[in-house]
Amino acid sequence: MDRPAGFWRRYAAYSLDLLVPLALSVPLLWRSGERVLAQTAQGIAQCQSRLFELADATPDLAQAPQAALLA
Repeated sequence: MDRPAGFWRRYAAYSLDLLVPLALSVPLLWRSGERVLAQTAQGIAQCQSRLFELADATPDLAQAPQAALLA
């Protein structure tokens, strides 16, 4: 099938119009993704440390009956 005159030139121009901004945004997306992953890992670590603090502050229920018998 024959294409109209200038079809491939317009096709290439439109393709570049789409690809150039995408190519320029890849490093920005990459860096922001790394930042989000780092913040997520930091948040998980904070939650884990808080859970460990709560676990240390909570009396061990398995030891409570034994402590009552020994007292």
